[in-house]
Amino acid sequence: MNRSIIYVLLTLVALATAQIVSAAELGPEEIYFLEGDKFLDQGQYDQAIDSLDKAIALNPHYFIAFQARGSAYYAKGQYQLAAADFSRAIEIVPSDAANYAFRGYAYYDLQQYDKAIADFNKAQQLGETDAALLVARGGAHYTQGAHEVAVNDYSDALSIDPNNVQAINARAQTYLEMGSFEPAAADFGKQIAMRPVDPTGYVGRGTAWFELGRFEQSAADFSKAIELAPNDRSNYVLRAAAYLAQEKFALAEADLDHALSLEADDAEVCNMRGTARYYQEKKEQALADFERALTLDPDNADALWNKAQICDELERGDEALQAYRDFIKSAPQDSAYLASIDQAKTRVAELEQGKE
Repeated sequence: MNRSIIYVLLTLVALATAQIVSAAELGPEEIYFLEGDKFLDQGQYDQAIDSLDKAIALNPHYFIAFQARGSAYYAKGQYQLAAADFSRAIEIVPSDAANYAFRGYAYYDLQQYDKAIADFNKAQQLGETDAALLVARGGAHYTQGAHEVAVNDYSDALSIDPNNVQAINARAQTYLEMGSFEPAAADFGKQIAMRPVDPTGYVGRGTAWFELGRFEQSAADFSKAIELAPNDRSNYVLRAAAYLAQEKFALAEADLDHALSLEADDAEVCNMRGTARYYQEKKEQALADFERALTLDPDNADALWNKAQICDELERGDEALQAYRDFIKSAPQDSAYLASIDQAKTRVAELEQGKE
């Protein structure tokens, strides 16, 4: 968001500068302002702030100087100082919609989302119709968990600017979060059409396809993401999940091998590879993966369950018994695990009875 906002701010300052230059005579504050504006345009933010300090010292009601200095602070990531300058500009000219928008952006980056939304609303009331404002307000609503409101903001932004990729991506991600996978896939498709070399669109659509049970399409999208970003290990893990769902266990194992070559210490990936190996009858290798997962995360319920099951099959009763006991202690008490917990309790009783 920052780059586009800085661009808008610089454009605003440039327009004001044109008005000053057209004046017949320049006072000392205008000279300092123009000097600061030049530094601002060149990305020399510290020098810009120094010049604008001097302009403001000479004229504490210099509206455009506060705007310009606020933009310099914003560009430096000093959002609190930027918000303060935009607040001062609002005090001087309370009817200017842009300053509410810019202060809203600063509040957004300060994670003060209620204040950001209030400023974006005020800017809109005063006539600001910029799509970037609606995307930012949607982001603030999303962060607060108001996903449907966020979708409305993103949709309004797209009614203003149908090619706003940021709005399309944000709406797609929000649909994913809401479990609305069909519209998510559609929006990611639009993003892909506009930016075919950006892997994030393929990852998003692949995730939506996966949730819809369209595993071949999911794997194809993750393959494209891998082609575009071959060093991003997460895409190999995602494609492996799609392969596992299709029972393409050798392909899944190959992807997980690659992911672990990029980062070995990942319990979830070790557990996934163990699963792929198990279904290829590579039980000793699978067990090694489950044990590696448990070395990294001793309370990993999935790995404990898998270890218990495979030790049971290999007739390693003591190891299976301990793994079942550990699973019962570690498994979350929710619907996804209740049936397995009951099975583990039954099997513990049977193994204990067998030892008597």
